[in-house]
Amino acid sequence: MIESLNDKETEIDRYIYRVFQTSYKIEANLLQVNYQDFPPLKRTIKDFQTSATNFYGFFQESNLAAVIEIDEVTDICSLVVHPSYFRQGIAKQL
Repeated sequence: MIESLNDKETEIDRYIYRVFQTSYKIEANLLQVNYQDFPPLKRTIKDFQTSATNFYGFFQESNLAAVIEIDEVTDICSLVVHPSYFRQGIAKQL
């Protein structure tokens, strides 16, 4: 199920942050870059709270499995899937 995420709520931001961190660590590893040098991993919870973009989450069995971040003109800024939910077609649905 896809839902709009209120990125102004700290608890929601923690969930968004966890999915971003977990997913982007795998991407950094695949790209063979140092975690400290990978810009997506430098984002903080406050960065999500102050973002001007909109976040939507894909929930599977009440777990936040993926997040898509879109700006006001519907450019996709980020799309991450928690590794536990890789290769299930979730990104395509988002």
